[in-house]
Amino acid sequence: MIAFGCFLILFGAAVGWLPGPGGFVAFVGMAIVAQYFLWMAKTLDFCERKLIAVWYRCRSYLAGASASEKQNTQSPT
Repeated sequence: MIAFGCFLILFGAAVGWLPGPGGFVAFVGMAIVAQYFLWMAKTLDFCERKLIAVWYRCRSYLAGASASEKQNTQSPT
């Protein structure tokens, strides 16, 4: 399983720039390898925390942008 996981990581990295699920395949390979190596599991946990933080920042930014657009579109009467 470790060899298969490493193959998926390398395959995903090789075809990640092509349209399709290349990057996703690499993350699946990392998840398989993380079952056997603690350092890989910690790396994936770290990446997950960072991606969640970025997601919340983008959501709050977009929510603020949409709120300001609503204020700008309302005409004073």
